[in-house]
Amino acid sequence: MFVQDTEARAREFLRAYPVTFPVGHDWDLVWARALGFLGMPYTVVLSPRGTIARRLHGPVTRDDLITTVAALL
Repeated sequence: MFVQDTEARAREFLRAYPVTFPVGHDWDLVWARALGFLGMPYTVVLSPRGTIARRLHGPVTRDDLITTVAALL
């Protein structure tokens, strides 16, 4: 498994689609492997305490995220 993107392309994407959360790079997949990354798309939802609350493999809908976050509140 490896990252096919580049920092320049990631920055270009973020200019086109701004987000309100911090974005970092993990080119060597150190954090990705620690979080159970299996492939793209992959979403990790953290609890308010910073622990992994849910891992979502594959496409995620708005309803998936609402349900997941609501359960944490």
